[in-house]
Amino acid sequence: MDYQTNYQPQPQAQMDQPPAVVIAPRELTGAQKAGYFFFGFFGGFVNIIGASLFNLEKPYRSEGTKWTAIGFAVAAAVGIVLVILYTIFVVWLVGMAQSNISSSFNNSI
Repeated sequence: MDYQTNYQPQPQAQMDQPPAVVIAPRELTGAQKAGYFFFGFFGGFVNIIGASLFNLEKPYRSEGTKWTAIGFAVAAAVGIVLVILYTIFVVWLVGMAQSNISSSFNNSI
């Protein structure tokens, strides 16, 4: 029985595949961008992780995470500037206090 020489492939039934659904990425509105921004600004680094975990199946997830990270970066920059300004003010204040103490000491002698 020589089945290899008589083998003829059977035609495969064509299965109708559903059309591919293409979801266009939806842009965030200005209010949504502001919401994500302040979410990162007031929430800190933990909220960046939270924003990346929200709406995992949504096409705008990366955009929301980006705005949360921008809010966190702005908050960090503002915090650094405030610390530097406060340090300069304290150093100036201590210098003024020392100069007043030394001048009053010199006047009493």
